[in-house]
Amino acid sequence: MPLPSTEISTALQTGLVEALGAPPQVTVISQYFNHAKYMTDFRWQLLQGATIITKAMWERIPADLRPALLKVAQEDGARLQKDVRTPSRGTSRP
Repeated sequence: MPLPSTEISTALQTGLVEALGAPPQVTVISQYFNHAKYMTDFRWQLLQGATIITKAMWERIPADLRPALLKVAQEDGARLQKDVRTPSRGTSRP
Protein backbone atom coordinates (compact mmCIF):
# COMPACT_ATOMS: atom_id res chain seq x y z
CA MET A 1 0.00 0.00 0.00
CA PRO A 2 1.61 3.30 -1.04
CA LEU A 3 1.86 5.84 1.76
CA PRO A 4 3.35 9.31 1.93
CA SER A 5 6.71 9.15 3.69
CA THR A 6 5.29 11.39 6.41
CA GLU A 7 2.80 8.66 7.38
CA ILE A 8 5.08 5.60 7.45
CA SER A 9 6.13 5.97 11.07
CA THR A 10 2.54 6.31 12.24
CA ALA A 11 1.47 3.38 10.07
CA LEU A 12 4.17 1.21 11.68
CA GLN A 13 3.10 2.28 15.18
CA THR A 14 -0.60 1.59 14.60
CA GLY A 15 -0.14 -1.66 12.70
CA LEU A 16 -1.53 -0.26 9.46
CA VAL A 17 1.61 -1.67 7.84
CA GLU A 18 3.77 -4.47 9.17
CA ALA A 19 6.65 -4.28 6.74
CA LEU A 20 8.45 -1.84 4.53
CA GLY A 21 11.46 -1.88 2.31
CA ALA A 22 13.98 0.82 3.14
CA PRO A 23 17.75 1.13 3.10
CA PRO A 24 19.40 1.26 6.54
CA GLN A 25 20.27 4.94 6.40
CA VAL A 26 16.65 5.82 5.58
CA THR A 27 15.39 3.85 8.59
CA VAL A 28 17.85 5.69 10.83
CA ILE A 29 17.20 9.16 9.46
CA SER A 30 13.42 8.66 9.53
CA GLN A 31 13.49 6.76 12.85
CA TYR A 32 11.47 3.90 11.35
CA PHE A 33 13.63 1.44 13.23
CA ASN A 34 12.00 2.56 16.48
CA HIS A 35 8.71 1.04 15.38
CA ALA A 36 9.80 -1.91 13.25
CA LYS A 37 9.90 -5.19 15.14
CA TYR A 38 12.31 -6.99 12.84
CA MET A 39 15.06 -6.20 10.38
CA THR A 40 16.91 -8.36 7.89
CA ASP A 41 20.58 -8.24 7.08
CA PHE A 42 19.83 -7.90 3.40
CA ARG A 43 22.65 -5.84 1.93
CA TRP A 44 20.76 -2.89 0.51
CA GLN A 45 22.25 0.52 0.18
CA LEU A 46 21.46 3.55 -1.90
CA LEU A 47 24.24 3.89 -4.38
CA GLN A 48 24.00 6.38 -7.12
CA GLY A 49 26.82 7.40 -9.33
CA ALA A 50 27.90 7.95 -12.84
CA THR A 51 30.85 8.93 -14.92
CA ILE A 52 29.68 11.35 -17.54
CA ILE A 53 31.79 12.91 -20.21
CA THR A 54 30.84 14.91 -23.24
CA LYS A 55 31.05 13.39 -26.69
CA ALA A 56 33.78 15.89 -27.53
CA MET A 57 35.88 14.74 -24.56
CA TRP A 58 35.27 11.06 -25.37
CA GLU A 59 36.49 11.67 -28.89
CA ARG A 60 39.69 13.25 -27.53
CA ILE A 61 40.55 9.88 -25.98
CA PRO A 62 42.58 7.88 -28.50
CA ALA A 63 40.25 5.51 -30.36
CA ASP A 64 42.42 2.48 -29.54
CA LEU A 65 41.97 3.11 -25.78
CA ARG A 66 38.19 3.50 -25.76
CA PRO A 67 37.33 -0.24 -25.95
CA ALA A 68 39.59 -0.96 -22.95
CA LEU A 69 37.98 1.85 -20.93
CA LEU A 70 34.50 0.55 -21.71
CA LYS A 71 35.52 -3.01 -20.83
CA VAL A 72 36.94 -1.99 -17.44
CA ALA A 73 33.83 0.06 -16.63
CA GLN A 74 31.54 -2.86 -17.53
CA GLU A 75 33.61 -5.36 -15.54
CA ASP A 76 33.69 -3.13 -12.45
CA GLY A 77 29.94 -2.54 -12.74
CA ALA A 78 29.30 -6.29 -12.92
CA ARG A 79 31.65 -6.92 -9.96
CA LEU A 80 29.91 -4.26 -7.87
CA GLN A 81 26.51 -5.73 -8.70
CA LYS A 82 27.72 -9.19 -7.66
CA ASP A 83 29.19 -7.84 -4.40
CA VAL A 84 25.97 -6.06 -3.51
CA ARG A 85 23.90 -9.18 -4.17
CA THR A 86 26.21 -11.57 -2.29
CA PRO A 87 24.70 -12.39 1.12
CA SER A 88 28.08 -12.81 2.86
CA ARG A 89 29.95 -9.82 4.19
CA GLY A 90 32.98 -8.56 2.35
CA THR A 91 33.64 -8.27 -1.33
CA SER A 92 34.60 -10.58 -4.13
CA ARG A 93 37.52 -8.37 -5.06
CA PRO A 94 40.98 -9.79 -4.45
